[in-house]
Amino acid sequence: MRKIIFSVIFLVSALGLFAQGAVSSECDKLIADFFQLRLKLTAYDQVLDSAKARAEIDEFVKEHEVEFNSLSEDEQLAVENFYVNEYYNFLYLDSKQKNTCRDMMKAQLLKNEAFCKDKTDAELNKWLLVTYGDVTSCSMAFSMKDVMKYGLSIKPLYERAIALDPDFFYSNMNLGQWYYWAPGMAGGSKKKAITFSKKAVDCARSDAEKYYANLMYSQLLFENKDKEGAARSLEVARKIFPESKIVNILVEENAKGKSLFEYNKDRSDLKEEK
Repeated sequence: MRKIIFSVIFLVSALGLFAQGAVSSECDKLIADFFQLRLKLTAYDQVLDSAKARAEIDEFVKEHEVEFNSLSEDEQLAVENFYVNEYYNFLYLDSKQKNTCRDMMKAQLLKNEAFCKDKTDAELNKWLLVTYGDVTSCSMAFSMKDVMKYGLSIKPLYERAIALDPDFFYSNMNLGQWYYWAPGMAGGSKKKAITFSKKAVDCARSDAEKYYANLMYSQLLFENKDKEGAARSLEVARKIFPESKIVNILVEENAKGKSLFEYNKDRSDLKEEK
């Protein structure tokens, strides 16, 4: 009898661990398909091809409506976060769209806050946690006050996603970025940035995942004065998708002694804020 009871307890515990933050295969498939679209869109100029890129995102949303509607509520929000973040990528640099972009990201942030409030990780999933962090990060890009308000709330979201899946490439990659950007007094660490970014490279599976992981890792290596290592990782990304404009830009910027991070700082509104 004791053996049976132990077996039942073990089974229930195992099921609980499996359910915690679980993601359906349908959700994983839809996100993987969207990553392929994201990879394709790196061939577009973020300003000149903005309308064309957004039209492709709209078309993807329309074509995958059935799959999206089959997902759980938390999975739907995670996928929606990806859609909105990619829209952001092709609106942010258009001066005529700044207000629209800011309002869109703020609304998505509030939607995530409302949904995730008081929920445990057993009620969420790893994709939602990490994309919630991404939405928060993007929404901060318009105000230094928001950076101060939300900056420290992002790291726990990435860490919770890693706790659910230590080999999750996306949260490792984004946590690496957080460690790079965060000041030392807030816990930032260039060494940890490298560690998590390398883990993302090791865990990446699809070509799209390997592209993004190697792209980010290359720039952290560049910041760490490892220019040869940076060039090798950037070349991995280039071979995966030679049409990528951002890879070509980074080759040029790196040759000038600048990384992706400096390139993004130069385009940020925050440097203009009084």
